[in-house]
Amino acid sequence: MPEDLPTAWQDGNTTALSIATALSQKQAVALPWKTVRDVVQAALAARFIEHAASSGPWPCDYPAAQAVHLKVSQQQTQKGGTDGQPVYDRGNKILAGTTDFEPADLQNLAEIAPELLSIKAKTGVPIRLKLHVEAGDGKDRPTRIVTDLLNETLTKFKKDLKLS
Repeated sequence: MPEDLPTAWQDGNTTALSIATALSQKQAVALPWKTVRDVVQAALAARFIEHAASSGPWPCDYPAAQAVHLKVSQQQTQKGGTDGQPVYDRGNKILAGTTDFEPADLQNLAEIAPELLSIKAKTGVPIRLKLHVEAGDGKDRPTRIVTDLLNETLTKFKKDLKLS
């Protein structure tokens, strides 16, 4: 977050009011407090930021935002990336997480898609999902018939998604 809103942060510390001001300046419009509060809450829930010891109560109304002291989470400076654990790489400034799932788990992803779109809309942060499809047991390569059936199905989702 400090990289996205440098004017709000000083030495890894900020306030909710500073974030509100910086987000509004970045968007060139005064954002409603509810929108800013949702962004801060999402960042807290994702453990990108955390409350400083001197912080006032959270959540709060706009007049109390100056008393809400926040700092970069310790997790922010660590790298992870497997089993859905967040990654924060200061070099490329992109968060990423990976996990294995079965085709039946796509329903769960579809159910959270509106939340992801809401976060994207509220924060302006691009969100991309990458799908890696594997077919086979690692012992025998699937037959050409199976490959064709899979490709026919996958291209209904995305024209360029084909197994080879």
